[in-house]
Amino acid sequence: MWSFSDHIMERIKERDISVEEILSIVNNDVNIIVVPGKKDETVDLYFGVVHNKYILVVVNRETNNLITIRKMRKNEKAVFDKEIKNGKTHD
Repeated sequence: MWSFSDHIMERIKERDISVEEILSIVNNDVNIIVVPGKKDETVDLYFGVVHNKYILVVVNRETNNLITIRKMRKNEKAVFDKEIKNGKTHD
């Protein structure tokens, strides 16, 4: 079960990303890539595309707390598309 931080709820309103889109990514309902966070050992970065939106969800893997979201940067989109094309997805 996922919990939503106050911060992510603010970002949902600001960034035109829905709860359903976020859940599609963290529940692995779409192709995703999960990368461990570099600054915090408890954080994973979930990259996914839902409704043609390239989204990054920051998740605390120990608490299942969804911390924040943003749209992927241009270079992240390119890497994501290349990795998905090469079949490197999270199972």
